[in-house]
This record gives sequence, structure tokens and C-alpha cells, in this order.
Amino acid sequence: MSAAHEPLTRGYSLAALACTFLSALTFLCLCQRLIFRWINCTPNPSSYDLHFVSQKGETPIQKGEAPISRLPQQHLLFGLDILYRDFWDLHDHNSSNRALSRHNVYGHTFVSTVLGHSTIHTINPANILTVTTDNFADYEKGDWARTISKYMGKGVLVNDGNEWHASRALLKPMFRRNRAADVRMFEPHVDHLIQYIRSQRGEYVDFRRAAQMIVLDITTEMLTGCSTMSLISTKFIGKDRDNSISTPGPALLDLIDELEPHGNKAIELGPFALPIFALRYRKIMSLITGIQTFFETAISDTQAIMRQHRGSAIGSEQVAKIIEEMLLQGMTPEEIQGELQNIFFAAFDTTAALLANLFDCLTRQPTIVKRLQAELAVVVGDRSIVEADVTRLTYLRATILETLRLHSPVTHHERRARTDTVLPRGGGLDGQSPILIVQGTSVVWSTYALNRQAGIHGMDSADFRPERWLTSGLPQLDSGPMLLQSKEAFIPFGSGPRNCLGQQFATLQTSYIAARLLTAFEHFELRDGDAPFQEAAAVTYFNRRGTWIKFYGDGELEHT
Repeated sequence: MSAAHEPLTRGYSLAALACTFLSALTFLCLCQRLIFRWINCTPNPSSYDLHFVSQKGETPIQKGEAPISRLPQQHLLFGLDILYRDFWDLHDHNSSNRALSRHNVYGHTFVSTVLGHSTIHTINPANILTVTTDNFADYEKGDWARTISKYMGKGVLVNDGNEWHASRALLKPMFRRNRAADVRMFEPHVDHLIQYIRSQRGEYVDFRRAAQMIVLDITTEMLTGCSTMSLISTKFIGKDRDNSISTPGPALLDLIDELEPHGNKAIELGPFALPIFALRYRKIMSLITGIQTFFETAISDTQAIMRQHRGSAIGSEQVAKIIEEMLLQGMTPEEIQGELQNIFFAAFDTTAALLANLFDCLTRQPTIVKRLQAELAVVVGDRSIVEADVTRLTYLRATILETLRLHSPVTHHERRARTDTVLPRGGGLDGQSPILIVQGTSVVWSTYALNRQAGIHGMDSADFRPERWLTSGLPQLDSGPMLLQSKEAFIPFGSGPRNCLGQQFATLQTSYIAARLLTAFEHFELRDGDAPFQEAAAVTYFNRRGTWIKFYGDGELEHT
């Protein structure tokens, strides 16, 4: 056999191995189901009015009670028909809408079972609060997180139990940041973004890519103390290549973009994505290795510089570089790399998607842009924007909250019960009775579906309307309308002990960048603005069609 055919043959072998594993798993689950039916074993959880959900499906405890609502399936297929529908929704970029449609039909809480494994799907705020806060210790991330940690490294995003507590305790002080110093760190990067947009000379700009570049530049400076400067390296591409500067930013972004669809399949399909990955194993591993190499280099470079400074921190302006703090804590390079990669993917992907989604929404509604610019004119005027101004931009904050509501970068969350436990809602004819969750059962909640519930956000819940977050409706700039307190059901950064550590940093970053762009440019034109927002095949939620925007400065629109 020739060397050229060897990788292809290995790929087919891996695919065959994965299919064999999947077939064996299916057979074992079928045997388990038949055994359960044969012995007719129904555990007796307690005398509570519960509706039992186990690995063989739900069983009403008390005679005459209705069980938890169930997603219809062909029982002889053992849930594989559900998996088939999920796969095609993923293929058709309809996964989030699928979740919303199912909840509209089957209620706020329902159960599905695939190959003997039960999953509770809920958008009931009381259930979500129970999982994330009240009974936090009863749940874990599960097997998928342990699998991802083999490639991403162990860290705060994927760790469970004592390892998670240690990661959280380590990182929490590092995110108590100096906001004014952070804004000063943002400033030159936003200057580069504005220069990059102006260098396109009135052409449509791939704003999602631009958002990725500026967030990458800021995130890498925050983590490692050395920015990728991707906006500088691409500033003159297509205009004057001789003036372009070589930096690792664009190459790293290319690796991340190529990896995104594979990560999406892993999250949506779990172990059932293995046959797909088997055929692309070498490619996926090369992408992962490329990303790992970036962080390995950052760690070794920082170690070398700190040795020159005799182990002291080399940061300035009280803007702590997380990589330095970890080295000063005595962490090993392997531990640092795991934590850095966890923080990076949690911070970079979500913030870049939020910024792109914000301007996708704004450019569809010019009246909102004008209101934001009017607010900036009153609060900031002709001077430079400082940190204190950002907190006074109430309508901008409301606009960001509305973007998070309709286009949250993270559309769903999942936990697995580590012990038998209870959810307060979902059982009975009215769905208001408690349900027992047996160890090993998964609980999934769709923030996409939750944020579109008319009972929570009103009959116009599908509309982009920032005024819903203001006490006075339309903003009165002279009186400074106050933001409504976030509603219990609105949790864009998660809730409970595992809430987002970097939410203040992400919000400040997005607010500052948006404010600067709204003052630097007068008009914004979205290409294909009549086309609806469609979910991309990626880990985070952004517009598959792209966010291509034409930026006009003062007076430029009249001359086009």
C-alpha cells in the first residue's frame, strides 16, 4: 500500500471502530431496557408527590397522576429517531429554533430518552435556579467536559468537584480588575479597529471577523501581557501588502474558525459525533495542536522574561496579566496552559459573538443607532470616552442586554445529576409538581427558548426592543433612566457558583468598543439587511450569513 493511501485507510479504520463502538453501545442499551421490563423494577423514591425520571424513562409514582411531558418517539428505535431529527436540525442550522418549538409544544419541562439515557429539557426558572444555585452540589458537567479537558486542558470551564473549586478560588481574585486601567488598555486596540475599518475605503467590512480580531487582541494582552495585534497585521491587507505586519493573530483565528463546526457537533451530538470525527481525526488534532502551540509559546516567553526580571511581574498600570500571576503562584506550565485555554475560549468566543450580534441588531434599526448617538452626545460630548462614562450610558447598556436576550452567544447549558435529587416543577397535569431526578440524568436548559417566552418578556418577546429594560420606556436623557433589575429568568452570564467570572470585563469591553464606533461613524449599512438572522454551525451563536457592514463617517453618506 502506498504512503499516500495510508492516512485515508487509517481514517476509514477509525470510522469503522467508532461505528462498531456505537453499535455495541446500542446493543447494550437495548439489553438494559429489556432486563428492566423483565424484572419490572420501579424504585420507590419516597412518599413525595413526585414523577420519577430514570434511565428507562419516567414513571408516575402515584396512580392516576400524569407523568412529566415526554418528547414523542418511536419506542422500537429507542430514541434514535430523536437523534436523527437533531442531526438534521444541526445540519440545517436550526438547533436553537428546534428547542424553542419543542418547548412551545410540549411545555416548559419535558423528557426525552435516547438509548436508555434520559434528559430533562426545562426552561422553568425555578428548575434552572435549583440546578445552578440551590442544589448546585447535586450536579456536574459530566463526561463531555472530561473528554474536552483532554484536549483543552483542565481548567475552570470544564473542571468539576474539588478541581473546579480550586480553579475558581485561584482565578476569582485575578478578575477583580481595575476598570479604568482596562479602558486604557482597550483604547489603542479600538484605535486600530477604527483605522482598519477606514482603510476599507467605504467597502463592506466583515464585522464578525473585525470583532474577532479586536477581542483576540484584547484577550491575549489580558491573559499573556502580549497582544496578537491582529488588527495591525491585517490593516493594509488588500490595500498595501508591503506595509502589512506579520503577527500570530490571523493564523490563530483561522485555526479557531476551522475548529468551530467540530466543536458544535461535539456539543450537540455528544458521543454520537464520534463517527464523524473519526474521518477528520488528523485534521481536528492538527487544529487543536496549533492552538495549544500558541499558548505553550506564550508561557515559555513569559517565563524567560520573568527570569530576566528575577521572577517579578512585568505588568504595568495595575492591569494584571493572568499568566504572570499564575507563574507567581507556582503553577506548572501544564496547569497554566489548561487554565489559560479554558479562560480564553470562555472569554474570546462569547465576547466576539456578542459584539458582532450587537451591531447586526443595531444596523437593522437606524432609529436605535440615533438614540445611542444622542445619548453619547449628552454623556460624553466631544471629549474622549472614559470608564466613568460607560456606566452612565444607560440606553447602550439596555441595548446590550436586549442583544444578550435575543442573540446570547451561549444558547443552552447542560448538567448531569451526580446523585438522586429533585426539581421543583415539571410533573403533574399542570406541570407544577416536583419531579425526581435519578443519578445520571441530564438536565438541559435552552436560554434561546427561555429568552423568547411571552409570559416573561411580553407578547413582543420576539422583537428587538431595548426599552423593555428601562423604567421609563423611551429614554429621557436629562433624567437618566435607570435600568430595570435583571429579571429572575434572564441569566445571560449564568447563575449560581458557576456564573461567568469575566462578565464585568466582557460587558465593559463591549460597551466601550460600541461607544467608540458609534462616535467615530455616523451611519451603518448592513448588507442583506432584510435576510433574517440564522444560527451558524459553531460553538457560539452568531449570524451564519455574516455581519457585513459599511461604515460611513460624518458627511460621507451624502457623497455615495
